[in-house]
Amino acid sequence: MSYALHAPVEPTEEYRNRLIFQALPAQKMGLQRSMVVLFERLLTPDMLLHDQIGNPIEHHTVVLSNIVEIAMAEFGYEADELLFFYACLALLHDNCPTPKIPREVIDAAIGDEKKRQLAATRIRNREIHMRDGAQRAGNILEELRQDRTLRFAAMLTNGDVDTICRVIAIHDNPTIGIPLPDDFKAAHILREADRLWMVTNLGIRVDLSRRGVDPDNPDAFLEQAQRNTGKFMGERQYVYPTVQPGVFQDSRTFFRTTAGYNLYCRYWAEIGQYGAERRGYIRND
Repeated sequence: MSYALHAPVEPTEEYRNRLIFQALPAQKMGLQRSMVVLFERLLTPDMLLHDQIGNPIEHHTVVLSNIVEIAMAEFGYEADELLFFYACLALLHDNCPTPKIPREVIDAAIGDEKKRQLAATRIRNREIHMRDGAQRAGNILEELRQDRTLRFAAMLTNGDVDTICRVIAIHDNPTIGIPLPDDFKAAHILREADRLWMVTNLGIRVDLSRRGVDPDNPDAFLEQAQRNTGKFMGERQYVYPTVQPGVFQDSRTFFRTTAGYNLYCRYWAEIGQYGAERRGYIRND
């Protein structure tokens, strides 16, 4: 049995707009309007609406919500230029979908040669995803910057566009065992916002559906949440083993920002609440 949780290939305008409005502070109307324009630009069959590869479109607005919350905590609620910068980065980071090959698939492959082939393909696909995604992001932003009626386009400098492209070009490097530069804060903030998807209700359910497991099974849900958190632990252990104490928020995960770590703790509280409710441990009357 398959369990498809992806959004419709052609989501309605009302639904698309609601995703953006829910992701951003209600008082930031200019940011909301600008992100609606950018989101629409990305909703094509070869980008966010790819029907076979990548995450559902909700992934991108969840990352948007996460990154703006982290940016507001880091730079202040009134730092509009930086909020626009990070919002653009969030929506653009996965604009080039490529097939993902989970480590579980590689581990389950029969024969060393097959494992090596899958591992090499996994890395190559991630490299294409980042390289071509960075190039696309630059082209998209340059096109939008020609429209001076867009507030966010006027706020982005040439340096901002270059930085967004540089972040996208390496944003999945930890997934293939390459650490992000210690001094590249924008890259770390995106990494946190992106990976936090894995401990959201929908992110966990999507992972279960990809494995052909019933996402409404509470035991499977909690197991998948623990599996995903294990990837956070693995990233810290295998990608950043030599980083000095004090850089990270705890001794296990890779979160550098307080806001990112607080989001992680909040999502885990919601995971526990969900599991308890589904098991009937909490009354809802």
